[in-house]
Amino acid sequence: MKQFFSGLFFAFLLVSGNFMFSGCVKNGTTRTVDAYMTASIGTTTFSAADVSAATVNPQAVDTGTTIVIKGYLPNDNQEIILTISKYNQSEQGTYSIVQGQATAQYIHGTTSVASGGVVAISKITSNSISGYFSFNTFDGYNVLSGTYCVAKPY
Repeated sequence: MKQFFSGLFFAFLLVSGNFMFSGCVKNGTTRTVDAYMTASIGTTTFSAADVSAATVNPQAVDTGTTIVIKGYLPNDNQEIILTISKYNQSEQGTYSIVQGQATAQYIHGTTSVASGGVVAISKITSNSISGYFSFNTFDGYNVLSGTYCVAKPY
C-alpha cells in the first residue's frame, strides 16, 4: 500500500510540474538574436554585455503598452534603460523624451535621468527590435550615437 501512495505522489508531482512549467516556452519557439547595445558617453564607449527587453501590460485606465529595453555592463556597473510608452508592437517610429513619449536613464553608480533626446525603433522583424537613441541628462552626461538590437519580448 505504501508503494501505491508513493507512486501516486510521484505521478501527481510529474503532472503538476508540467502545468507549472507549460508557459515557459512561448508556442514552442526559441528566439535567437545577437543582441547588442552601444553608445558614446563622453570619451568612453558603452558596450552592453547583456541586453533585454520587456513589455509592461497596460493598466485598466491606460490603453498603451510600454516597452523597456535594458543594456547592462556588469564589470563597470553601468546600465542604460530606454522606455517607450504607448508602444505599438508593429510600428517603427522616433519617440521624444521631451514630449514624454519615451524616457531614458544612464546608471553608473548613480542614476542620471534624461532631460532630452530621442529613442527610435527603426526595424522590427519576426524575432527582433532594433533602433537608435541619443539623450542628455539633467546632470550633464551626453549619451550619443546609441544603437541597439534585442529579441522581441512578445
